[in-house]
Amino acid sequence: MKKKPIPILIISIIYMLLPLWYYGQTAYYYAPPFILKNSGFFSLDVFFNFLNVISKYTLSTYIISISTVIVGIGIFMVKRWSLYFFYLHAMGIVIWNFYLAKFDLGQSFILLLTLSVLQFAITIIFISKTLREPYFNPRIRWWKQDKRFYVDIPAALKYPDKEKILEGKVKDISDSGIFWAGDLEGTDGQIVEINISHKDLLNLSLTGEIVWLTEGNKSHPKGAGIKFINMDKDKKKNIKKIIEPIRIR
Repeated sequence: MKKKPIPILIISIIYMLLPLWYYGQTAYYYAPPFILKNSGFFSLDVFFNFLNVISKYTLSTYIISISTVIVGIGIFMVKRWSLYFFYLHAMGIVIWNFYLAKFDLGQSFILLLTLSVLQFAITIIFISKTLREPYFNPRIRWWKQDKRFYVDIPAALKYPDKEKILEGKVKDISDSGIFWAGDLEGTDGQIVEINISHKDLLNLSLTGEIVWLTEGNKSHPKGAGIKFINMDKDKKKNIKKIIEPIRIR
């Protein structure tokens, strides 16, 4: 599943289009209205009107317009720096809106208040742990993974160099990995042996790499995301036997 989540796509598009909003604001408050008469869209009248509006831009308008596009591109790219830049930009925009409202620089107070509230709302969305995590850990960018199916299957883990067996449960499964719920030792990047107890497959033995660890929260329990490795045809078929009955429900 390669598509990015819809919230990320929507927010990135909004930010990349925001300079058009700033352009419209400038045209409305500071520049004469557009009079196209009978001329075509690509006429000199349109071009000179455009230049007239741009000439009214202040340095802050240029900075805000350019930085907003950078924020949109960063959100779409899903990089760690983009989230920090997003927070900094959001804070700057809110401060700037209140500055305009205080000094009444030809701006509508209600409009500026609405924009500030919208900025806060978008920021809160990104503060959400579920949406924020992929920016800090590329391994859990879920839209780049196979579709997951929720299950509740007993499974034991064992590190190759240890005798201790860790009991837990598979909470979701895909063609490429599982989320295992339980108390896990060690760190990510380690290799583990997985023994899944399934009613139709008896004990299915697999090998996996721990790609991320979590202490658990409201959306998922304590455990680890594990990617399958060294998968032969028989193992892949057995995984499909677990998934297919769920897929067709």
